[in-house]
Amino acid sequence: GTQTVVDTGVSWLVNRDCMLDAMIVHGLNRNTPDLSLAFGISIRR
Repeated sequence: GTQTVVDTGVSWLVNRDCMLDAMIVHGLNRNTPDLSLAFGISIRR
């Protein structure tokens, strides 16, 4: 079935070569998980 969510996220540029990010997702119907979290890191080499 259809999944409906609302989400938001933030990112932080630690320095020129590193960025951290986080996201939270809230499901709005029965076909969608109630809550999801995601974290990430990006590194430029």
